Amino acid sequence: MRVANLSKDDDLDSDGIPTGFDILIGAKKTVLLRSPYVETYRALTFPNGDMPREEGVCTDVVVRALRNAGYDLQSLLSRDRASAPSAYPAIAKPDRNIDHRRVRNLLIYFKRHFESLPETSTLLPGDIVLFDTMGDSRPEHIGVVSDSVGTSGQPLIINSWTTGYITSEMDLLPSVPVTHRFRIRSSKKLNR
Repeated sequence: MRVANLSKDDDLDSDGIPTGFDILIGAKKTVLLRSPYVETYRALTFPNGDMPREEGVCTDVVVRALRNAGYDLQSLLSRDRASAPSAYPAIAKPDRNIDHRRVRNLLIYFKRHFESLPETSTLLPGDIVLFDTMGDSRPEHIGVVSDSVGTSGQPLIINSWTTGYITSEMDLLPSVPVTHRFRIRSSKKLNR
């Protein structure tokens, strides 16, 4: 099995587990939690704030997966927005409780700090994908590429789909348009 950033030099958090595999493990843990999709606002601790484990949305899957690799998106996005406020036009008033839980903000952060993959690239487990679920060519959904393959023959996506669903692996690639594909840049330490 190939996984994003699986060489020993790509253990960005220095825990002995290559980053792509670390992200995949974190995403798989969210599937084991079987958290229902719950769209709500809560006050979170900072840094490393998280929603209660028994709830969450699509962005929480990605936040938790990256946290498993040692990266606190809440803190990273907050600092990036503070250093480049014009890059985040949707954040008029910063809010550490929700800014990192919005797909539009994660898209900006990933464009600025992750490797953007071309449409023709092979997706690897641990990669992050954004989807157009409304038919307007804008991303409204996000998930992590799994190491499991669906009936379509394509990788499953670990995600929290919408109300009425639990966090799971779904065969989304054949039916939901992907707008963006990202991978953590190799051998680049992020400010944690």
